[in-house]
Amino acid sequence: MSKKKIARILLVLAVVASLTLTELTPLSMVQDASAVTQADIDKLKDELSGMNSEKSQLEKELKSIQNDKSAALAQKENIDKQINLLQSEIKGVESLISEYETLITQDTACHSVPSPLVWDGYKEELEKQYGGKLTAFSFRNKANGWEAYHICAAFENGREFVQPAAENPYQRGFIKGLYSRSSCFACKFKGVARCSDITLADYWGVKGIQPEAYNPQGTSLILIHSEKGRSLLASCKDWLKLQPAAKDAFAFNSAVLTPVEKPARYDEFWAEYGQTPFNALVSACCEPTKEELMRERRSHSFLARVIRRLSR
Repeated sequence: MSKKKIARILLVLAVVASLTLTELTPLSMVQDASAVTQADIDKLKDELSGMNSEKSQLEKELKSIQNDKSAALAQKENIDKQINLLQSEIKGVESLISEYETLITQDTACHSVPSPLVWDGYKEELEKQYGGKLTAFSFRNKANGWEAYHICAAFENGREFVQPAAENPYQRGFIKGLYSRSSCFACKFKGVARCSDITLADYWGVKGIQPEAYNPQGTSLILIHSEKGRSLLASCKDWLKLQPAAKDAFAFNSAVLTPVEKPARYDEFWAEYGQTPFNALVSACCEPTKEELMRERRSHSFLARVIRRLSR
């Protein structure tokens, strides 16, 4: 076969192959390929960059959450190391440890345990108002005596805050029980019989109940529940002025015998907390309800009738 004939056959085969490949290639593929421009590529790169940025932000937030969790666990561990000798905690400690001769447990006539959330919020407000970090805080400064104790706060910038406790919104709300923990309203650790060795309490009303025990700086009640407690008190007699308490020594300190009563406006306080200014909210929730006013009138009326009968 001549060279010219072979060349002619190869040319025909090439043309056929080209036509076949064209028929097999989808038109959409050709169009899609031609539609991808440099602008589209740049847009995809920008979107990818944005996704990477969001990923980095999420990773930072996750790390922050992990750090907060670690801080919370560290705080819990620190709190666990401190034995705050309230009745419920003493009971828990005694259930975990064996008897130690040198271990002495002491609790207090606890009014209630307030919410840490409310304290943190009040502290933050004070720091903003006085322009510095809080370095010291006293709920019962007795510079003017026990009966007129003040709230006192000191800040790192040298400024101080002093206010009569009866006028302080945080103290008013605490005494009212507006932010006491709900478990405090059903506290089982009340009464004279205790699982501690010693109980300390304020002797409210001592001036009228037992005038000879009155002290302008305050008088405390000490309840002894065990021989260890009795022995400890005896060892301190040279530093204390001791005398037996009157039978009605608990008359003005109900925290010894009964749980704090849930305030009528307790739920109202929590519904508005964080939305209404704290001072205004406490003032509103400390106002007695109609039911409380009626109960107070009935109580006063009953007391007046008893006094009239006794004076006849």
